[in-house]
Amino acid sequence: MIVSDVLPTTPWSADYRIPAVRLWMHNFGYHVVVVIPTDDNDHMHASLPTDDDIAVLASYKDYWLRQMYNERYIESMLVAGPYDIDNGVNTRTFFKSSRTGGWHYCYLTWTLHGPRPFLGEPKQYFDLVELLDYIERDDEDWQQWKDDHPEVFISG
Repeated sequence: MIVSDVLPTTPWSADYRIPAVRLWMHNFGYHVVVVIPTDDNDHMHASLPTDDDIAVLASYKDYWLRQMYNERYIESMLVAGPYDIDNGVNTRTFFKSSRTGGWHYCYLTWTLHGPRPFLGEPKQYFDLVELLDYIERDDEDWQQWKDDHPEVFISG
């Protein structure tokens, strides 16, 4: 993703440091991005996330940052720009389906020939918390994170 792929600030992008984008395929090192509907991506059938959805994704991003980095590095990202960026990270892209109301995700992983998308298995739509549970299914710390943040994960 090039910086111009990031859409103008949404009400939540600055507060939660989560960029809004128009396409799921990109290669810039944001940790979490959300595809939102625009005039040129109608084929994706994306819908706007709710405030609760964004709060869940923001908490997930915070969880992921704390799993990957020490506090000093996290603080350095806070002063470096409006979004958390690491050029070596596999960006996780989320979008909410306007057809089903469910969530889908993908992330880029690298092969010998460059990035390729990983769309997740099974390829179906989930409730957002169920989707995050699926993504983190092998991580024992994820359930503890949710238990420690009941204000966000009310239904999870």
